[in-house]
Amino acid sequence: MNVFKRYWMLILVFTIMWVILNEKADAGVMLSGVVFSAIALFLTDFFLLEKHYADEYSLKPFILVKYLFFLIFQIYKSGLSAIKIVLHRKYEVHIFDFESDLDDDLAVCLLANSITLTPGTVTANKKDKRLKILAFVAPEMEKMDVSVFQEFEKILRGLRR
Repeated sequence: MNVFKRYWMLILVFTIMWVILNEKADAGVMLSGVVFSAIALFLTDFFLLEKHYADEYSLKPFILVKYLFFLIFQIYKSGLSAIKIVLHRKYEVHIFDFESDLDDDLAVCLLANSITLTPGTVTANKKDKRLKILAFVAPEMEKMDVSVFQEFEKILRGLRR
């Protein structure tokens, strides 16, 4: 019962994700979502983490929602841009280095995953705060426009409680 008190918000979020993945919202799916979420959190906390899950991954909900909306917007925006570049066959593949200003490793990992989720870019390597990014770009571009990455960084900077 202690697991439920400590992690009720995470169990709720994971259960919602479980319901979405199952594409059903009946009682059985919700109950199994709660049970599997609690088990997964307990096992992760007990076997994988040095600190408690709630301490290690304590995130501000408002910032997380803001990040998700910005990510979805960037995915669509980048998708349209990538379609245009590919259809006109005016692109080259380049590898760029990007040094993040983020100090939190979780935030840097989220930034790397965000870059990979946006069409036309893939994070090929992450070493500390340095990211190696493979991207479709127009031939005349010698440097990558990092303004979007910096916007992600602004949002992710305030992610932890």
